[in-house]
Amino acid sequence: MDAGRRPISADFDDVRAGRDVRIGDTNHYYAGADRPPGLHVGVPPMPTHFFGREPLIAEVARRLVGGSTLALSADGLPGVGKTTLAVALAYRREVLDHFSDGVLWGALGLQPNVMEVLASWASALGIDATPATDPHARAALVRNAIGQRKLLLVIDDAWQSESAILLRCGGPRCAHFLTTRNESIARAFADRKGTVEIRELEPEHALELLTALAPEACEADLEAAKQLVAAVGYLPLAIELMGAYLSEAENRYFREQQEAALQRMADPAERLRQACKRLGDTRGTEVTLQETIRLSLQGLPDDAVAAFHALGAFAPKPETFDLEAAIAVTNASTGTLSRLLERHLLEQQDGNLSLHQTIADAAREETPDEAVQGHAAHYFVRVKEAGADWRVVETIYGQVKWSFSQFTDNAVLVLAFTGTLRKYQNLRGLREDGLRWNELEIQAARITGDKQREAVAINVRGWLHDSLGESRRALEFYQQALFIRRAIGDQDGEAVTLNNIGGVYDRLGERDRALHFYQEALPIFRAVGNQQKEAHTLNNIGVVYKAQGEYERALEFYQQALPICRAVGDRMQEAVALNNIGAYYHSLREYEQALDCFQQALPISQAIGDRVNEAVTLNNIGFIYNHWGEHERALDIFEQALSILRAVADRRGEAVTVNNIAQAYESLGKAERALELYQQALPTLHEVGDRFSEATTRFNIAMLYRTNNRLENAVAELRQVIDLEAAMQHPDLERDRRVLAQVEAELAERNRGKA
Repeated sequence: MDAGRRPISADFDDVRAGRDVRIGDTNHYYAGADRPPGLHVGVPPMPTHFFGREPLIAEVARRLVGGSTLALSADGLPGVGKTTLAVALAYRREVLDHFSDGVLWGALGLQPNVMEVLASWASALGIDATPATDPHARAALVRNAIGQRKLLLVIDDAWQSESAILLRCGGPRCAHFLTTRNESIARAFADRKGTVEIRELEPEHALELLTALAPEACEADLEAAKQLVAAVGYLPLAIELMGAYLSEAENRYFREQQEAALQRMADPAERLRQACKRLGDTRGTEVTLQETIRLSLQGLPDDAVAAFHALGAFAPKPETFDLEAAIAVTNASTGTLSRLLERHLLEQQDGNLSLHQTIADAAREETPDEAVQGHAAHYFVRVKEAGADWRVVETIYGQVKWSFSQFTDNAVLVLAFTGTLRKYQNLRGLREDGLRWNELEIQAARITGDKQREAVAINVRGWLHDSLGESRRALEFYQQALFIRRAIGDQDGEAVTLNNIGGVYDRLGERDRALHFYQEALPIFRAVGNQQKEAHTLNNIGVVYKAQGEYERALEFYQQALPICRAVGDRMQEAVALNNIGAYYHSLREYEQALDCFQQALPISQAIGDRVNEAVTLNNIGFIYNHWGEHERALDIFEQALSILRAVADRRGEAVTVNNIAQAYESLGKAERALELYQQALPTLHEVGDRFSEATTRFNIAMLYRTNNRLENAVAELRQVIDLEAAMQHPDLERDRRVLAQVEAELAERNRGKA
C-alpha cells in the first residue's frame, strides 16, 4: 500500500455481509460457484433481490437462445430495473447453457467509452486490440476474434445509437442484448420486432420486494406498505431505497418505530416539511424517484448528508471509484460512507463504489464547489503518479474524463489535464478523445498566451491527423506549429515539426521534399544536443536515400544512427536501424548478413512491445526464406506478421504483407491464389496513398499476367506502374519502362502471329 493511503476498515467491507440473495425460483439461475466455464467479462454480480420479472425474463431468454437480437427499452423511466434484468439474464441457466462460450458485458452510460469496452473484450478473447485507433477497426478485430464462438453480448445503458451499434460485433453464433431508456435507440438497434418494453413492477411483486427488504416494517402495517409502493409508482429503485430506510436498526426492533417510519415516507410534500403524520394524507399524489432519494437522507447524521452531496462530484455508473477517492473528495469516514451504502444511496461492487445516475443527479443538486475541485485535484495527482503505467490510468480514466468536462472553461486546468493524459490517449488509441481535448488545449494555450504550449498542441493536432491518414490536414497544422516555434525561438520544437513534415512527404512518395525537411531538422537536433531525435532523423534520411536507389549513402546514415540509439538507450530506433541495415544487405543479395540484422532487431521489438516494427521485421525475415526457396516457412512468418498488423489495425502494413504472401504463393506455383491476394492488397494501398507499394504490387500483378500469357492485362498494369513511378521519381522507372517496351513488343508479335 502506498504511503499515506488509508486501508479499508472492517465496517466498510462488512456492510452488506449477511444479506441473503432473494431471486424467487433459484433453479433458473447459476450461482457464482456453479456457473459453467466460459467468459463472463464485465458482468455485475447477481442482484441481491429480484422479483416479479420471471415471465418477462423467460420470454427474453427464449428469444435470445433462438438467435434474436433484442433491445430492452425503459421508455425514459429511471430505476425501472433494466440493468438488473440484464444481469439476471447473464446468470440464467438456459442462456449460459446455450451460449456456452460465455457473456461479454459492455456498460456505456452518459460518457460511453466504446474503445475501452472493445479493448477489454479483445483481451478476454486473447488478442490485444488497443493499438487499433479507429473504433470500427477495433470492432472488426473483436468480431474476427469471436469467430464461431457462442457468446451473448450485452450492451447496457445505451444513450447513443452509434456506440451501441459499434458493440454489435458478435459472430454468426452470437446474440446481442441492449438496454436503454430511449425507445428510438432500441428500435435502431433491434428494429420494432426486437424491442421489448420494461415497465414498473406489478403491485404484488413490488410489495414482495419491499417485504424482502424490510420484513418487520411491512408486517407492522401491511396496508401502509401497499400504499407506499403504490405512491412511488412501483419503481424497483425507489422501493429499494425505501426498504433500506425501513430496515435500518433503529427502525427494525420496535413496532411503534416501524409504523412511524412508514408514515414519514408516504407523502413527499409532508416529508419535505417534516410534518407528515398520517399515510392517508397523500391524496393520491405519486412520489417521484428524486423525492424518494431525498427522503432516504432523512434521519441521517449531518456528516452523512454532506458526504452524499459531495459524492455528486463523481461520474455516475457505469464509472466507478475507489474508497481512497471517496474519502479524499467527501472528507468522510468509512463509517459514514457505510451509512450511505446501507441506505442504497451508494453501491459497492468488486471493491469499488458507484452511483446510480438518478441518485448522482440528486446528489449534484447541492454538491459544493470544493468537492468538484477536490475530485479534479485527486484524479490529476493520481494520473501524474501513474506516469507511464497506462493500466493505472485506465482504471480511473472515466472519472478523469468526467472531471475534465467540468472545467473546460478553466484554461489552466485544461492545459494540466491535456498534457497529462496525452500519452495515455495516444497509447490506447483514443483518437476521438485526443482530438476533442486537443481543440480545447489549443484554445486554452491562446487564452493564457502560452505560445510554446500552443505550438506543442498544434503539432500534436498535426500528429493526430497524420495518424488517421489525413496527410494534407496534418501538414496544415505542422506548418502552423512551425511558424510559432520559429517565432519564439524554440529550436528543438522547430526540428521536431520539421521531422514530422518530412515524414508526411515521405509517406506521400515525395522523397525530395521529405529529404529537404529531414536535412533541415538534423543540424538543429545536433545543435541543441537532442541525440534521440538526431538518431531518428538519421534513420529517416537513410530510408529516403534507399527509396531513391542510393543504397550506399543510405547505409552511411543507418550506421550513424545505430550507435547513437544504443548510447541513449532508444531501443525502438535501434531496432529500426538494424532493420534498415538488414534491408541494405538484402538489396545487395548478402542474405546471411541481412538475416543476422533482422534477427537482432526482432527480440528488441518484441521486448519493448513495438508490434508494428515486430511485424516489419518478420516480413523482412520472410523475404529471406522465400528467396532461399523455403516458401512454406516464409508463408508461416508472413502470416505471423499479418496477424499482428491486423491486431493493431495497420491497414497499410496489412496490405504490404498480403502482397508478400502473394509472392510466396506465386513461388509455390499457385498463380491464381497469388493473383487473388495481389488484387486484395491493391485497393488498400491506393486508399492509404502508399504509391510506392502500390507500384510494386501492380508490377507483381503485371509479371504474373505476363507469365500466364495475359499480355493485354500485363501492359495495362505496367502503364499504371510507369505513371506512379514517374510521379514520385522512382529509382526503377527506367528499368520498368524497358520492361513495358518488352511486353508491348511480345504482345505485338503475338497479334501479328494471329493475323
